[in-house]
Amino acid sequence: MTQPKSQKLIFPLVVVLSAVITMACGLFTEIPILPFLSLANAAALALCIVVVSVAAWRPAPQGQERMLWAGPVALWLAFFAFAGINLASGLVETQAYGDHDAFLWLLDGGWILSKWFLGHVLIHFLIAIAQHAPPALKALWGVFDSPEALSKWLALIAMGASTIYLVRTRPGRLSVLFVLFTPVWIVFSVGYVEYYPFIAWIVPVLYLWILDRPLAERSPYAVGCIAAALPLTYIGYAPLGAILLVSFMVLNPRQAPRALAACVACALTLISVFYGKYPHEFVHDYFGSMATGDTLTAYSRYQGKAASDASVLFSPRYALSGGHLKDVFFMWFFGGGLASVLILAGALAAALARRPVGAALRREPRLWIGAAFVIWAALYMLFMIPKLGPGKDVDLFFVSYLTFAFFAGHLVDILAEACPQRPAVRLAVLAGFLGNTAVSTVYLVFFGVPGEVF
Repeated sequence: MTQPKSQKLIFPLVVVLSAVITMACGLFTEIPILPFLSLANAAALALCIVVVSVAAWRPAPQGQERMLWAGPVALWLAFFAFAGINLASGLVETQAYGDHDAFLWLLDGGWILSKWFLGHVLIHFLIAIAQHAPPALKALWGVFDSPEALSKWLALIAMGASTIYLVRTRPGRLSVLFVLFTPVWIVFSVGYVEYYPFIAWIVPVLYLWILDRPLAERSPYAVGCIAAALPLTYIGYAPLGAILLVSFMVLNPRQAPRALAACVACALTLISVFYGKYPHEFVHDYFGSMATGDTLTAYSRYQGKAASDASVLFSPRYALSGGHLKDVFFMWFFGGGLASVLILAGALAAALARRPVGAALRREPRLWIGAAFVIWAALYMLFMIPKLGPGKDVDLFFVSYLTFAFFAGHLVDILAEACPQRPAVRLAVLAGFLGNTAVSTVYLVFFGVPGEVF
């Protein structure tokens, strides 16, 4: 049954309304309103409106279901093409955040940082291959002049390949589309010089792997190896590995010893083969790379606010203070987009209110595992100290942003399955998400976050 034309107009209006609400919320971050009214922002909104409108005017329901993912994917690929052209030509300057300079220093010196261990090994391997490419290829591409230029192209390729993999293997899932249109995912896709673009794909892929089959049915050796590889890839992934391993051991206690043994064996093997030191030396370097207390805390307002000299976390008193909660709002506004938080809360409330759906969720272990990831992401956002401040270190919490976006989309997908107007519901929610992203992303990528918070 097709929708009346008047109803189809609702979807582009949702995009506009979401953008207007986002602009209003932006006033709480004390940002100037003028950039929100720029041509770049108008163009981003116009593209989102076109995508949503085309999907809405397709014959329902099959046409809308196809366009629900084909339109956004086409929009993302157009942005990816722009990023490649811009990287080659340098037409538009994009913003850099986080450990940009430290990452380049490590690349230039050939160093491997223990808290970025496995990813650094892979990046150095790729750079070595590129540096030994034929001279004609180097001249043609023109990207081998410096580690910075090469890392930009490698980051662009990594994000592009990750996105293509996700949309090809999981077409139409809002959990995937929300991740792809999270502001931090987009800023990583413009040739971003940092470590995170090379490992961001792990977050949605891990969640999809956990949710696609009951975890208890997975191989204990696969679970153990993944749990070992996560913290060796990035120290911020250590809680993900711990949640995965503990969840499996609880759900399948008979296989728990095998999973634990596989985890230890895999970790020892990777460290021995690729790090070049004894495991106990790696552990010393690993924990030594954590800047505890006020070490490397460049943002003056955060100095003296750590829980202790041996902690990388805020004290509970400061973490829950009004000033810090405002900083959290600021970072989520630009890095994650407020839509993911609001949609996750709304979808969870709606799911629990619907008795059949709510009862099914309560009995589903995978959703409880997802809840553990979401709770950890919230606590990480609240307590972890961004050493460079909420503006410069806005990318530090990419795991939290992607986690909330993924599970917000996943819950909407579950709710939509039980709704007769499934395409319309999913399209309306996606429209709201895109309107929010169009505002936050343009600011994050092109204008930069407000300078006074640096």
